[in-house]
Order: sequence, then C-alpha cells, then structure tokens
Amino acid sequence: MILAPTTFVVGLSSTAAATIEEIPGRVTVNGPNGRRYIVDCPTQVLTGPDARIPSADLDAAPDKSAGTVKEKQPPADMTNVLPEWKQTCESGDPAAVRDFLNQHPGLPEAIFTDGSLKRNALSVAISKFPYGDHRIEIIRLLVKKSADPAFIDRRGDQEMGMEASYNAVSYPENLGLDELEYLLRKGADPDLGVCVPAEPPLLRLAKMTFENKAEFGDAKITRDGLLDRIKILVKHGADPSKKAGIATSVNAGNKQIPAESAKQLATDSGSADLQSALGID
Repeated sequence: MILAPTTFVVGLSSTAAATIEEIPGRVTVNGPNGRRYIVDCPTQVLTGPDARIPSADLDAAPDKSAGTVKEKQPPADMTNVLPEWKQTCESGDPAAVRDFLNQHPGLPEAIFTDGSLKRNALSVAISKFPYGDHRIEIIRLLVKKSADPAFIDRRGDQEMGMEASYNAVSYPENLGLDELEYLLRKGADPDLGVCVPAEPPLLRLAKMTFENKAEFGDAKITRDGLLDRIKILVKHGADPSKKAGIATSVNAGNKQIPAESAKQLATDSGSADLQSALGID
C-alpha cells in the first residue's frame, strides 16, 4: 500500500506522535513542500480527501531521512519523449500506456515543451487518448503516479505578455462526467479560462446550450449533458458570475469577446434549466 515512504514525525496535541508517510499520487493531507501524506497514528489511520491532522504543523515537520525538510525539486523536462508519449496515448491501448509509464517513471511529474506550449503528461493524455471507457483509467493512473490535475498549461511569450493558460478542465465538453468530477475533486481549477481571450468553463458551456448543434466535443454530449457538466462545475466551486475577458494585459491579435458571465447569459435569456443548473434563484 505504501510505496517508498519518506517518513516525518509530527507531535499532535492529544495523541502520541504520528508517522506521516508519503504516498505518491494519493490525495490525503498536504504536508511539507506540497507533498501529499497519510497519517498513521497508534489508534487510527486518517486517509482520503477529507483527512485532517488536528493541531499538526505539517510545514514544520522534520524529515527523518535527511534531518531537515527537503526542498521540492522542479519538474524534469522530458520533451525528448513527448512524440512517443503522444503516439502511445493515441493508440488507445491502456496496456501500452502502463508499459510506457513503467519505462519512464518520472514522466507523470515531468513537463514538456510542445511548440509554444508548456504542458504535463496528464494534459497530453486527455487530449490524445481517445474518449471512451479506458481514458478515465489512464487519468486515474497518472494522478496516482503524481501527475498534477491543477497543472496550468501555458502558451506564448510570458515576457511579452502574450501568455494564455488553461488546465485539465478548461474544455469540459471534451470530458466525460466521471472524468470532470474526478479531476475537479483532485484539485483542477473550475474557473480557469480557455486560451486568449479567457473564457471560464461555465460560460463556455452556457454558450453551448444555445448553439444549434446536435452534439459537442469529444464526449458527443447533448444539451442535457452540457447542463450536467455545469452542475458538476458549480458543485466544485465554479463562479457563475465570473466574466470572460482577455487573459493578459496584452490584447493578443485584437481578439475580443463580450465580458459576460454564465449567470448574466442565463438571466438575460430567461433559460430556466440553465439558471437551475447554475444554482440561480
């Protein structure tokens, strides 16, 4: 269950000292330098996304293996294997993906330079692995191996202010309901807009509910599917009032979109089902 743990000891106010052991990829509690931990006490084991450590100062926890808290290392750049990783994902073969990850154990935490884009292995898998029953398996596997769902893909020249950014859930129409729910539960930002100009996922989906199309995105979803995704985003804290706008101070390519919000769109249109999905009274 516990893989190559790094052990820390923290004194709790009302219990014996707890042993905090790192489990790569499992969401439990946040510890020193952003690591994720479970807590193994003499009387109880706290695990899962709702685990808490009463009165514990994890950031000050000493690293027994080194004597001091280790600084978190920046992710490795594995751009050299990006073409092969893309091909492996495009194959749609879960066994091939597992084999590739076994051959490149640092890949889930690595970054890639993909043209003008900085991205991680999870981003590539979501965009390249065919939509279907096996993709959630691959997403879970990567997160278990420490891929970060909150990682922000960045495109453009940051020094010139031409940067655009998005994350794993910025295109919710391309995700299944189980994928969207899982990624949000694991820390993806539900309000992070898409490219330049920035368009919050809720607004993106709200606009799609009025488009005259039979299906949307890789998931081939209908209007009801769009509303279901809106409900999931709202459940995980997405802000219906967040307005669209340019992602940076530079008006890249003079692109302009109305600075409206999903709430404004639903209210102005009088769409009862959209207002209900957004939680508007």
